[in-house]
Amino acid sequence: KLLSRLNGEEPDHADQLQGPFAEYRPDYQRLLKEIADSEDAIRQIEADAARIRGLDEDIQRNEQQNSGQNKELSAAYVKLGEIILEDPGFESFTAPYKRQAEALTAKIRSLEERYESFEDKNGANVFVWISKSAQSMVIRSFLAKTQDNLRRLEGSLGEKFFLTQPPEAADHRDAGALIGEIDEQRAALTKLQEDLALLRGERRKISDSFGSEGSPAKQIQGQEKHIRLVQDALRDHCLAFGVKAADPANKKEFSSLFQTEDEAVLDKIAEIQESMAGTNRQIEEIKISLMIDEERESIEKKKKVIDEHRQRIAAGEKAIRDLEKQIGESNKHIEELESFLERIAEDHGSKNREKDEETPDGKSGGGQAGGKKTRRKKSG
Repeated sequence: KLLSRLNGEEPDHADQLQGPFAEYRPDYQRLLKEIADSEDAIRQIEADAARIRGLDEDIQRNEQQNSGQNKELSAAYVKLGEIILEDPGFESFTAPYKRQAEALTAKIRSLEERYESFEDKNGANVFVWISKSAQSMVIRSFLAKTQDNLRRLEGSLGEKFFLTQPPEAADHRDAGALIGEIDEQRAALTKLQEDLALLRGERRKISDSFGSEGSPAKQIQGQEKHIRLVQDALRDHCLAFGVKAADPANKKEFSSLFQTEDEAVLDKIAEIQESMAGTNRQIEEIKISLMIDEERESIEKKKKVIDEHRQRIAAGEKAIRDLEKQIGESNKHIEELESFLERIAEDHGSKNREKDEETPDGKSGGGQAGGKKTRRKKSG
């Protein structure tokens, strides 16, 4: 609303154009113009698309009329050719066509007679009936083709007669009347073809105006997308201007733009800004509280990890003590076993000495062995 006043929609505030915020006006006008241009483009595209639809309907209708009138004109040429072929008064004109027309007529009569003879299939067995049916279809095809050739010959003759219009044609009642009808049909057909050319030319011109930018629907979508983008930019532009205009520090410079109804809006803005400031503080406090909670949670997790490590260390130390105790017990056991071995060795040595003393020659057989002692080192 304030930008619209700066834009000159209210001449009493034109002095604000020289103010510190006059820089907002050019972009504001540019964005408004872009939106208006895109809206005009959409309206033009829609109008062109509607016109193309209307042209397509007109072209289709005129093409149907053109086809119908061409058939009527061809039929009129055929009828005129029949008239002059049958009239001896035009023999000089029809002579080049007469022999060919008579040959085609005779062939048609012959084919019709043969076709009728094949139509009677009473009393025939199934094989004869199938054979006759097949021959009948062939003859019917030849008959239709020959009749078409005769009509073409008569139509070509009638068209040539119309274009030439020899003097004797004016004195022939039927031929003269038919020539008048053909004149009217040709004039109507010419007008119809001219209308068709104009319609096709206009449609081609509109289609070319679309160019390589795609179909009308695609172009409209592109313009609507552009409008949305510009509207977003305009909204941001107005928001930036409104923030500065509502700043109490700029109130003096904008006082001439503010009207009585604006005071309620300004009060509402101030209330919202104050509320937003309080909300922002609450948001910051919540953020900090969340960060503290996260740090506390992290500390608890780390303490838990430390406790787990301490428990593993205590378990390891206990295992070491148990192993050392087992080593001590093993050493003690070794000492006991070595003492036992020594006692066994001493007992064995004593027995050997006693045996030596009892021999007759008085030699000691096992004294040397009995005097040796075996010891093992202690483990650990």
